[in-house]
Amino acid sequence: MKITISLRNAPDTIAIVKPSEPWQTAAARAVKRAHGRRASVWGWTCNNWQEDRAGRVIASFYCGTVVSTPAQRGGGHAVIDEASVTIR
Repeated sequence: MKITISLRNAPDTIAIVKPSEPWQTAAARAVKRAHGRRASVWGWTCNNWQEDRAGRVIASFYCGTVVSTPAQRGGGHAVIDEASVTIR
């Protein structure tokens, strides 16, 4: 399965979800590719979903906050971007 990660401060990127992993892991790899290895995503939340006429979910829309890990001697986690994912 492929998912598209839309980033506000970087170009959109595509991640391939391996059969044995959750989509969040593939999204984290894509964010690290766009923002560097110190970036991670916190707080994936489902904003919305689409259902077909039978009531089955056919698409889910998630968003999360991209933060950088602090430097060696402390400091907070700086927010560097927002990520959104559509899963179909």
